[in-house]
Formats: sequence, structure tokens, C-alpha cells
Amino acid sequence: MTPAESRQCDGLCPFARLDRDTRPLRGIARRRRNSACKAKHCPDRTNDELVWWSKSLRRSTIAWGRRRAARWTRRLGNLDLWIAIAITAGLIAYQVYRHLNPEPQPVIVGRARVIDGDTIDITGARIRLIGIDAPELDQPCTHARGETWPCGRAATRELRAHVGRQDLSCATRGLDAYRRVLAVCSLPDGSDVNAWMVAQGWAVASGFAPTYYAEETQARSAKRGIWSGSFVPPRQWRQHRQ
Repeated sequence: MTPAESRQCDGLCPFARLDRDTRPLRGIARRRRNSACKAKHCPDRTNDELVWWSKSLRRSTIAWGRRRAARWTRRLGNLDLWIAIAITAGLIAYQVYRHLNPEPQPVIVGRARVIDGDTIDITGARIRLIGIDAPELDQPCTHARGETWPCGRAATRELRAHVGRQDLSCATRGLDAYRRVLAVCSLPDGSDVNAWMVAQGWAVASGFAPTYYAEETQARSAKRGIWSGSFVPPRQWRQHRQ
């Protein structure tokens, strides 16, 4: 290639008008047209430029990759730190929850101290008889004659007499909102204490699907205990007192 031809191939290709229309182009389209023209009319100079562009593109790609890798390394480093903090906080919260809400034993066995008609205490474990709701300790009921009587204390007294000094076996079912153990308790002969309280009319069946509904129906029909007159359901009575 002569020096004159080499100068012609610098910048815009002088032969572009021989191959294409001369519409003004910008950016990538202009560079592509110029490169195609040089590849046809200035092959030697084009090869040199291709080598230079190839090396430049490779260096740019490598530099871009290194910058991206460094950026992701910094991000992943921060992410690992936050993950470690989150795991540590979760473990601490779990330990605090376990300390404040200890899992009840599967079965609690021992002599019971009666608190009220549906709550007992065995060796320091406060147990709520699940599936029943007895009148509160100071709750009154009304006889058929219209007289009031302390049905809450009567229910507590009847449960205490029924249990006596026998050891109870309570199968736990979890904890309630007051951290009391929910359980079904039975006497040494296997009889269900929860069911007995409902069947004798000293408690009503409770829960979304009352387990002791049949016992409650029998007590209501026989007018036993609190069913001998009228009473406010224990749940409703507690809500009115709050």
C-alpha cells in the first residue's frame, strides 16, 4: 500500500461513496460502514486495525471482569457478615423463647393440688384441664328457685374431693396463652378426670370441637351441678369482669 493510500485509509474511508449511499450515519452504524469499506479497499491497514481492536477489546474485557469480580467480592463479603449476624440473632431468640416457654413433659405424674374447677398444680407445674371450662372460683350461679349460690367454689370442692390424695397422670398437649400446661388427667384406675367434671355438671365442654360434648349433654339432661339452674358461661363471665 502506498503512503497516499495509507493516508486515505486513515479516518473515514474515501471509497465509501463507491459502495454505498452517502447518508449521514452516527455511532456504531458509521463505524461499521467505515470498517467494511476499509476491509474491501485497504486490506493491509484493516488487518492492523483489527489486531489493535482485538487486543484493546481483550484488555477492556479483562479489566471489566476484574472490576465486576472485585465488586461482587465486596458484596458477598458484606452478605456473609449479615447472614452470620442473622443466624446468631435467630439462635439467641430461640434460646430466649425456649427459656421463657419450656416444653412440657409428655406425661406429668404426681399428687395434685386443686386450684379451681379446671386448674391443678403438680410439683410446681400449673396444669389446665383441656377441653373443659369450669366456673371461676368466685363465680356465682342461680338456683331454679332464683337464689344465687357459689358454683365456682362448689366445682373446686367437687374436683378436690374426686381427686383426693391420689396421684394423677396428666398427658400434656402443649401450653395455653398463660403458659399453663394443657393436659388430660386421669386417676390411677384410668378414668378421665376432665370427662368426670363435665359429666357431673361442674364444667362445660369447650374448644372448637368439644371432646366432652356427650358428657355435657347428659349432665344438662339430668340437671346436674350448674345445670340445676341458670348460669353465665365461664368464658363470658370472665369477659364481663375484664
